[in-house]
Amino acid sequence: QDKASVLLAAPGVKSLIFGLIIIFFIIYEPMGLDGRWMKVKTWFKLFPFYKPATFRRQKMYLKSERGR
Repeated sequence: QDKASVLLAAPGVKSLIFGLIIIFFIIYEPMGLDGRWMKVKTWFKLFPFYKPATFRRQKMYLKSERGR
C-alpha cells in the first residue's frame, strides 16, 4: 500500500478534507460555487477585454472623507 491510501484510511481524514474545502470557499469565495461560475462565464464573454478588477469591491467615499 502506498502512503496516500494509508492516510485516507485513517478515521476522520475525509471529513477533515471536506471541511477544509468548505472553509476555503467561505473565506475566498463568499458567493460560493455560483460566484465562481459567474466569474468564469464573464471571463469567457469578455475574453480579449477582461480586466481582473471587474469583480473587485469598489471603494466609495463621501466628499468630506476624501481628504483624510
